[in-house]
Amino acid sequence: MVYLENPDGQFWRCNLTKSPKHPVIVATSNGGRGTDTRGKEWKRYDFKTEALAKTYIQTLTKGKLKAGYKKAADPLKNKSRGSVSPARKKSRGSVSPARKKS
Repeated sequence: MVYLENPDGQFWRCNLTKSPKHPVIVATSNGGRGTDTRGKEWKRYDFKTEALAKTYIQTLTKGKLKAGYKKAADPLKNKSRGSVSPARKKSRGSVSPARKKS
């Protein structure tokens, strides 16, 4: 996964997913951080081999770096989906064990 941002706040994210067609997913924005959904555009490109997909990602990344984008931490990478914060776990209280049927 590659995540880049430019000084204007635009981001560019490129990801190679694991599937038979070796799709590369490219996301761009017109402004805002990587978690912002306004003005976001997604494109998918399929490749015959993983090597071709990686070469494509490297080529796009070099172009973006030349255009002024800088490597940055992806704000979505540290987000866990479906997890509960420790504070919420404490507020739920303890769960009683299931009763045995006799």
